[in-house]
Amino acid sequence: AASDVYKRQLILCTIAIFILLFLRQLKVRKKLILLTKTDSLTGLTNRAALFVKGQELIDTSVKDQLELSVLLFNIDDFRRINDKFGRHVGDLVLAKVAQLVSETMRSRDIFARLNGEEFVAILPSTDIGMAKAIAMRVIEKIANYDFSLLGLENNIALNIGVANNQNTHATFDALLHTADLAMYQARSQGKNQMVSYNVKADGQEKHDNILHSESSR
Repeated sequence: AASDVYKRQLILCTIAIFILLFLRQLKVRKKLILLTKTDSLTGLTNRAALFVKGQELIDTSVKDQLELSVLLFNIDDFRRINDKFGRHVGDLVLAKVAQLVSETMRSRDIFARLNGEEFVAILPSTDIGMAKAIAMRVIEKIANYDFSLLGLENNIALNIGVANNQNTHATFDALLHTADLAMYQARSQGKNQMVSYNVKADGQEKHDNILHSESSR
């Protein structure tokens, strides 16, 4: 009888160990999957996951006949920051910008690091007017932060391109390209500028489609 009890206890312990190992394996796997979708420096969605999620949201917006907007922005003169203060300070600036902008995002928005000093925000169910308002809040949030706390001499400036799909069948790539055109237009106008474009029904964008340009000093 004692032998039977011992055997049952041994079996239960073995089962418990296997369960614990299985749960640990699931946890590790989940963490690895998350790492493949996350930018290691900022903790934001990375470039690969951005394009997958972006097209999914575009498809959903078309299906549900809802507008979707995209913000694309870069940190002005970021190369100078790296050259003058070192890459360590540059990394601190990227992480801080990511944190500050994340605070302006809504729970349904996707905020990602595209590459280097460029970031993208996907704004589902958001018309061009709301997208421009969010873009201006982002500019003001960064402009008002004291980056001397990170060792910089001056504050950071952004330039933001805003694009909106207007219920078209434009791909995420096309919408991001339109936002890129708007961002470069903003950069040509100075610092802390925002320019917005619409993607027309034929999916094409032109410079005469500029809807709005604003700045925050």
